[in-house]
Amino acid sequence: VRRLTGLAEQVWFLTGTPMENTVDEFTQLIRYLQSDLVPPDGLPAGSVAFRRRVSPVYLRRNAEDVLVELPPRQEIAEWVYLTELDQARYAAAVRTGNLMEIRRAGFGSPSCAKLDRLGELLVEAAANGLKVVVYSFFLDVLGWARTVAPGAVFGPLTGAVPPVERQAVVDAFTAHPGPAVLFAQIQAGGVGLNLQAASVVVLCEPQLTPTSEEQAIARAHRMGQVRP
Repeated sequence: VRRLTGLAEQVWFLTGTPMENTVDEFTQLIRYLQSDLVPPDGLPAGSVAFRRRVSPVYLRRNAEDVLVELPPRQEIAEWVYLTELDQARYAAAVRTGNLMEIRRAGFGSPSCAKLDRLGELLVEAAANGLKVVVYSFFLDVLGWARTVAPGAVFGPLTGAVPPVERQAVVDAFTAHPGPAVLFAQIQAGGVGLNLQAASVVVLCEPQLTPTSEEQAIARAHRMGQVRP
């Protein structure tokens, strides 16, 4: 990228996520665009000084600024009371200190409170004729989630599915008449796909970075979406 920007007379970078984890990611992009904006010790700390420094090359547009016809987005946190078995599984995961086991403990078996609640949400969406996208970081969680989905089921979209095949699955999901559920690993289905056919998005567990959740939701809440 640095070599290409050095050869070009004009350069545009277009991204929905210029900074996902650290300021260093953003700093590197600015260096490629206009290196003299970045001092040797990096960009300044503090939001005001930071914005002032990058303003010559940074144009930000939020979806609500440019997509005024986009329907409102409703966010609902579903609180689920764990069963005794769920609680025991979570406690065991905490004792191991394994972050991934702790994250997936709420979906630790084919029979658990979170799975029951997910099933209720999917049945409710189907009764209203809506399409749903269900995201999880974990493959086994998606496998268990499929067992509580009513009607037409598509996926799962995973990192092992080539991009062309992913698009074929999305096209079939979009073309299906009536309610349907698409299952996807958030790192595979959460970027680069258009899922406006769905108006309900379920995140099975919180992700490690808020931007990955935002990107996943934005696959459905984007230009062409007509439902809240």
